[in-house]
Amino acid sequence: MRKKKIKKKIAKQGAVYMMFAAINFGWLKNFKRIFVGLMVFVLVATITNFSFYNSANAASLFSDGFESGDFSNWDSADDKWEVTSTSANEGTEKAKVKGNTSGDNNLEHSVSTAGYSNVTLTYAYRTGSGKGLEDDDHVYVEWSTDGSTWESVTDPVTDHTDFESTVWTVTSLIDLPSEADDNSEFQFRFRANFNTGNDEFWLDSVEIAGDILEEDEPVSG
Repeated sequence: MRKKKIKKKIAKQGAVYMMFAAINFGWLKNFKRIFVGLMVFVLVATITNFSFYNSANAASLFSDGFESGDFSNWDSADDKWEVTSTSANEGTEKAKVKGNTSGDNNLEHSVSTAGYSNVTLTYAYRTGSGKGLEDDDHVYVEWSTDGSTWESVTDPVTDHTDFESTVWTVTSLIDLPSEADDNSEFQFRFRANFNTGNDEFWLDSVEIAGDILEEDEPVSG
């Protein structure tokens, strides 16, 4: 009888041990899944330049969807630029530049980025139907700190040329150079140079944004 009781006790203890082992094994498997998931999240966040700090401190410094029906929110718009109310990316209005520009034709705006860093630009663009751009047509996206010397945005390269698309493309966040940070004289523009009356470029949903500088936080660059 004693041997049977001992065997039963050992069997019960064995079952308990097996149960804990199964639980621990399952927890370990879940832990591995959680760990792998966290690593994937960190990798994606790094690639996409995601930042909890940036998202918490980001602010829109300028935005325009041309819903005013004109360029009253801009410093200047040359004669080939106009606002129209067909097939906008958002709302009902959009801007477009069309026709032979006989040189450069600009849409410009100045916006103070004083107190902000990591300044970015986003916008939506497309061409008119059957009115694409050839390789000698260009719309450059440029920036300046004095209104005299202009530099092209190069990361990514923003020379819109040799394409036709009737679907809106929204740019991802374009990181502007460090000179755009904390600068009360910052300006940007869209510079078109077309050579025929059939060339047409549409623009909508333009925004400049930046992260609020904390006290004593240095500006990179």
